[in-house]
Amino acid sequence: ITVAAAGNYGSTPLVYPASEPIVISAGMTDPSDTWIGSNYGSNLDIVAPGFNIYTTMKSGGYSVISGTSFSSPLTAALVALIFSAKPDLTPQQVTDIITSTADKVNGASSYGGYDSSGWNDHYGYGRINAGAALQKAVGSTAPLPDTVTPTISITSPSDNSTVSGLVDILADA
Repeated sequence: ITVAAAGNYGSTPLVYPASEPIVISAGMTDPSDTWIGSNYGSNLDIVAPGFNIYTTMKSGGYSVISGTSFSSPLTAALVALIFSAKPDLTPQQVTDIITSTADKVNGASSYGGYDSSGWNDHYGYGRINAGAALQKAVGSTAPLPDTVTPTISITSPSDNSTVSGLVDILADA
């Protein structure tokens, strides 16, 4: 599955390769699910957070940046989560799960609302919802079980040492 950024020009069409029908195209929203200028149009599939993302800079340090280049990796991560939970799904099934479980956002009403298929040219099928997508992928409405047994090891003080008074204990969990 290919996931691509829709583009940040606030216009139509989507940039390549997001404009291709076989690609999951991701637009962006802000924390209030407001559309804030990503490209839009007939091939837009979904939106994901992409505004004021705290990230590393190639020159070193950190900064806050916005763009669909942050929305698309969130979407790609959701694709990976779905495949990790249910590796036998087809690419089309994963795409359908993501689009059918996306949250409809109120902002779509400013752009004509959702059509009869649940799609809008500025929001696609809505904002990704990882929890709903994973539950649909595994066929359950219950939370996914945590099957990893926790482990802990004490790193200080060392084995068989004698201590007295106040002692800092260091552990890896």
